[in-house]
Amino acid sequence: MKNLLSEKYYFSICLKIFLICCLFISSILVFAQKQYLRTLQGNVVDSITHKPLAYTTIQIFSLKDSVFYSGAIS
Repeated sequence: MKNLLSEKYYFSICLKIFLICCLFISSILVFAQKQYLRTLQGNVVDSITHKPLAYTTIQIFSLKDSVFYSGAIS
């Protein structure tokens, strides 16, 4: 009976260590997915008069596969 209790105790300790390791590794993987933020600045002007345009729509696409990344209104 004593041997059975020691096996259960050993199993519970191993299970706790395994779960702690899984939690630690998953938190590292979550933080590894950090996206790099980039800032895009500029002025939107008319091509003929070179005056600033108000309330124009700005969209950012990928050149490779035309995926829409972001958009804004000036």
